[in-house]
This record gives sequence, structure tokens and C-alpha cells, in this order.
Amino acid sequence: MSALRRPGRRVHDLREPSGRERDAKGTVGGEREYRYKPLTATFALEFRREFDDPIPPAPERTAENAGIGMWSLVHALFVQCGYNWYDETDACLRAMQNRLKSIAHYRGEDAARAEYERLREAWDAHEAELEEWLAENPTGQGSEP
Repeated sequence: MSALRRPGRRVHDLREPSGRERDAKGTVGGEREYRYKPLTATFALEFRREFDDPIPPAPERTAENAGIGMWSLVHALFVQCGYNWYDETDACLRAMQNRLKSIAHYRGEDAARAEYERLREAWDAHEAELEEWLAENPTGQGSEP
């Protein structure tokens, strides 16, 4: 008998989310997360094989790099899976909201508030950059992806 299978002990079916996962994520959420985790693990392994140096999360634009980083990889994943701009921005907003709660859980409420303020200030400052970009670039003329 396998060391993993002992008499009188139920072996968890790895194809099904556990009760704890369902309780934490909901029936549908637990199922989805359990199904996509092997995909993310496979991707992460292939990613590490492909790139010797880690890709920065959100690099600034330079002459050598137009700001391509992990954020653009996630964007490409959204595109490849058939999501649109608004789906992606909704997901990014949800991700930031979720990360703030996670920061609070692990680092405390002051850390979460500080990160919220940092994000809010960056977003407020982006308005002027967006307006400048809109004034300098044609809009509404691109083809749908």
C-alpha cells in the first residue's frame, strides 16, 4: 500500500476542490481556482525556463523597453482568452481591491491605508498624463483587437 494511502484514511481526489477551498472561495470559485492552479504552475515553470532574468512587474518606458513587463504578459493573457478592455480594467480594479485587503491581513491596517494612498495619488497624477496623451494622439481610429 502507498505511503499516501493508509487504512481508514480517505485520500483527497486531486481533481476536486476540498471543502476548505469551497468554504473560502465558494462552490464555483473553489472549483475554478482548483482547475486553473495546475495551468498557472505549468505556465510559471515554462516562464522560468524561457526567461533567465525575471521580468519586472511594471517597468518604466525606456529606449530599450516600451514598458513591457509582467503587466503586459497579463494583458496578453486577457487578449488570448477573449476578454475586452473593460473586462481587463474591471479585473485590475478587483485585483487592487483584493491586494489592499491582503496587505491589511498580513501587514496591518496602516500598511493597507498607505498603499491605498500611494495608488490614489498615482492615479490622480495620471489624469494630466492621460489628457496630454489624448491631445497628442489620434483616438477612436484603431481597429478592434
